[in-house]
Amino acid sequence: MTAFLCIVTFVFAQSTTLHGTLVLIQADSNRIIVAADSRRRSGPGEFTDSACKINVLGPHMFFTAAGDVALTHVDHGRDIIVYDAHEFAKTVFKTHQMSTAHEIAGLWSELIRRRLQRAINATPKSFGTYTPKFQAVFASTSSTELHIYRMEVAVKKSKTGSGVVSVEQKSFLMPPNEPTMYLGGEALPDVVEFLQNQTPRAVEANKHLRGDIADNPDRDAVALRMQFAIQYAADWSTSKDTVGGPVDILELTHKGNRWIAVKNECKNQN
Repeated sequence: MTAFLCIVTFVFAQSTTLHGTLVLIQADSNRIIVAADSRRRSGPGEFTDSACKINVLGPHMFFTAAGDVALTHVDHGRDIIVYDAHEFAKTVFKTHQMSTAHEIAGLWSELIRRRLQRAINATPKSFGTYTPKFQAVFASTSSTELHIYRMEVAVKKSKTGSGVVSVEQKSFLMPPNEPTMYLGGEALPDVVEFLQNQTPRAVEANKHLRGDIADNPDRDAVALRMQFAIQYAADWSTSKDTVGGPVDILELTHKGNRWIAVKNECKNQN
């Protein structure tokens, strides 16, 4: 069975935005599993371990994102949200619950594009050296098919030198043509090291994984491997304030969403 692995790392940038995250997505023709850490950086040396980086959108869809997934600016002492990928995904879903995942992804993309382009047009000098870029994933299921919709959001330079927001979308029907896909970031080398299992510390870590699987035959081996990959990447990372905390794991099958592991803060998302 062909499997699809998507590695997503978050890095918030810009004034009051947040930093951190590692998300893994693995899929085949029967299910899509997404796992994410809980750490979110809120300032130099400051972080929380309660972030919900997997958003459940009804019984048959979820959303996650990676990169500069939120942007705010200060106006007369108030934080004004330019865009927030996660909150926008939840808002679009709530107002278009009868729409397909493809349609929701399109509406979300247009909302992100419009809000970010408006900010660039209003303050072009602010985006001279900083150009937001991130990836987002909507995953959905029906009784017979599983889909992943991946969006790439970036700010590109036009011929006149002004910033133009670009949103490119790719869709994957499970199983995808590409068995493995990586979305890079700071924690990517550590995750790849664990998954490739070639360095001495990776060999030792995978030995611990095999022992844990043997001791817990009732646990999902694929989900456990994803959990170990995130936890060891967090342990090995030189940026301890960007990746860490509990690992949330969600499974999406033809029957719908099911939490394999989730912290209390993320059980009932609004």
